[in-house]
Amino acid sequence: MNADEKIKCHDAYDDRLEKSYSGAVIIPQEIITDVTDRVEEVLRTENKVRTAILKGVDPVDAYLQYRKF
Repeated sequence: MNADEKIKCHDAYDDRLEKSYSGAVIIPQEIITDVTDRVEEVLRTENKVRTAILKGVDPVDAYLQYRKF
């Protein structure tokens, strides 16, 4: 198999394939909006943690406040 070879793994053409260096996931079309909303919420929270740590907050305290790393 080469990098240009197509693989059929799912029949739903409206679903979305998301991939990264660590893997891939198929998100069913009917929940794409919910998944996207949740991912954006998690990213906002992670950014708050990062900002707090950069401002000098202890990482454990930042985690306890936001419950995310």
